Amino acid sequence: MATPAGPAARAVKVVAATLEGERIRGFIFDFSPLKERCRIFPSERAHADEAREIDMRKLKAMFFIKEFTEPGGEKVNPSEFVGVVHGRKIQVEFSDGELLMGSTEGYAPNRLGFFLFPANSNSNILRVFVINTNVKEVKWIK
Repeated sequence: MATPAGPAARAVKVVAATLEGERIRGFIFDFSPLKERCRIFPSERAHADEAREIDMRKLKAMFFIKEFTEPGGEKVNPSEFVGVVHGRKIQVEFSDGELLMGSTEGYAPNRLGFFLFPANSNSNILRVFVINTNVKEVKWIK
């Protein structure tokens, strides 16, 4: 018998970006930056047997988002700092050349990853968990 993800758990919308370029959309209930695995559910009411198990080390990043939107549908400049800056400004370059700009309160290269807040607070992205092993370079922005 399948069990629900958890009635007391609050579902969070995410998009997981894999190293192969795949974008996995879904809901997460129990994300932890300390765990190397997580489960993404296809809906808020999905059962545990419907979840997709994800090895965090095979991701570039996990995007925590406000709403699911179509690619390219967002009309904000992701490189322009707008709104509150959480910690220090940072630019992250992934091994595939993709760049992310934002701010962080807890960059630690010896951990699995760190949280980055998008440069533009009007973005659909709430925060991003960046996987350190798949980062080519981190630059601090003045």
